[in-house]
Amino acid sequence: MPFRDYIAAPHKLAYIEGKDRHEIPCIFCAIIEGNPKVKTKIVYRDEEFMVILNMFPFNPGHIMVVPIRHTIKLSELSRAEVNAFFWMGAKTVRLVETAFNPTGVNIGLNIGSAAGASIEHLHLHIVPRYPRELGFMETTADTRTLVMDAETTYQRLRPHLKIFKEEAL
Repeated sequence: MPFRDYIAAPHKLAYIEGKDRHEIPCIFCAIIEGNPKVKTKIVYRDEEFMVILNMFPFNPGHIMVVPIRHTIKLSELSRAEVNAFFWMGAKTVRLVETAFNPTGVNIGLNIGSAAGASIEHLHLHIVPRYPRELGFMETTADTRTLVMDAETTYQRLRPHLKIFKEEAL
């Protein structure tokens, strides 16, 4: 039998099994309330939204826009809230483009578990994309390799947060 290397991530087991959800009904609401049990990096926050790092990112710079008001469906937002939500998304894309200079960006909503939503609180994913981002581990071992940790990602974004205060894109 050939030798195999394994990458262990035991901290994700409770999340996969849903055990962490019994204690914290909504992880985003817990972040909003400042629950010390929740590991997070808030990049920006105002009275309507917070912009946070995805702690299990697809790529460095994977960031999310989350309404402060708990809502599950896009259709639960007013027209003004939808406009503000996507305006914040556009500013966040600009932040990611400025800090990481990706050659592309995926923007997406996963609403409902069948669509891939793992958290029942509306949020917009912004994922920077790069040429040649898939390497040996991804193509042969079906394992995602991240080249940057959350703290380094956060520090790269910080100098550009004035983007959220600007009126224009």
